[in-house]
Amino acid sequence: DRVSSEEGALVLESLLGRGAFGEVWRCREVAQDSLRAVKIVPSQEADAVAGEVVKLHRAFDSIAPDQILEYFFSAHGALEDANGEWKGQVFGIVMQYVDGGRLAHALSTHGPMEYWIGDPVMKDMLSALCMLGDAGIIHRDVKSANILI
Repeated sequence: DRVSSEEGALVLESLLGRGAFGEVWRCREVAQDSLRAVKIVPSQEADAVAGEVVKLHRAFDSIAPDQILEYFFSAHGALEDANGEWKGQVFGIVMQYVDGGRLAHALSTHGPMEYWIGDPVMKDMLSALCMLGDAGIIHRDVKSANILI
């Protein structure tokens, strides 16, 4: 599948997860030939998240990229299947792709972390949440499945 907008085209490669507002996909940004992640929100729900995206964009400008996902752009676009058939309008939030996996998977695979491994992970996560909070953004779904390492 593919998402096309004025910002460019994204080829969807694999579904990473589903959340309250949409799906997150690993994708390839065609113009840059770069791996990205895109959160795809159905157009009818885009208004509900648009205000948050504006806040996020402002917040990301002041947050160090090593402490939170890098944000590239957001845009309304057309979702097409592999044959080029139109599937609908969507709102996409394009961000850095992190391939290290989720904290939940690491914990279920390896068990509890030693403090010297877990401490930096928790400090980075709490620091990022504090920065978002300072920008007026509240992450409403903090859980190990949503923490990328």
